[in-house]
Amino acid sequence: MTYRAKEQSIVKKAEFMAAIDGIARRRFFWTDEISSDQRSPTRPYGRSKAGHRAFGIRPFVQGARFSSLGTALLGSLHLGIVSG
Repeated sequence: MTYRAKEQSIVKKAEFMAAIDGIARRRFFWTDEISSDQRSPTRPYGRSKAGHRAFGIRPFVQGARFSSLGTALLGSLHLGIVSG
């Protein structure tokens, strides 16, 4: 990061802090998103050198994918989960 970029970040941070200074802390909330799936991290087919057989037993699952969105507000946690 260049010096100018660092300097601009400090200025923008100071502007943001000045803008939110009059807002009560209890009015803030924090949100985060996470996704998960039940799919296998392994390949469905093996690979080997030419002329050699690839063998081995690995589970392969084509599972569902889930996304969740959590929000922390006033000491409580609100969570929503969707498929897809």
